[in-house]
Amino acid sequence: MNVQGPYGSRVNLHESQEVVLVAGGIGITPMVSALRCAVQQGLHAKQSKLRRLRLVWVARSPGAFDMFAKELSIQAAGLPFPVEISLFCSACSFFSPEDGPGAGILGPITAGRPNFQQIFAKENQGGAQLLVLACGPAAMVAECEKAAHSASADFEDWSFVL
Repeated sequence: MNVQGPYGSRVNLHESQEVVLVAGGIGITPMVSALRCAVQQGLHAKQSKLRRLRLVWVARSPGAFDMFAKELSIQAAGLPFPVEISLFCSACSFFSPEDGPGAGILGPITAGRPNFQQIFAKENQGGAQLLVLACGPAAMVAECEKAAHSASADFEDWSFVL
């Protein structure tokens, strides 16, 4: 057996006041780990600057969100910061009546792509230190980076290439 890694810089989410994790498709994989780690540290941390944590996940199919429902089920009781999960279905222009208003196991699903400039501006309203981490398709990550810089946020690309 051969194990390599981890690679890249180590990011402590508790060093920032506001954190937005952005995942596109299978880019959710490292973001699930980051979210769960932040929650575990938040429950046990003595000192943390983190005041808010948000996950924005974009997928082509609403069914993709349900596959990670167990991993993303967060017990927020006792956390010193709120956790919000925003789901976007990029290939859905509308939801059929039998599907309801775009609801999944993890919560409401918005049809279309997210407006990163609006999201980051909202998260950065109080002038707090905002950190944006993104993993997903190159075009989405580039759009995130541009929006993060226009919101005066710190940005880190967690995408990988094989």
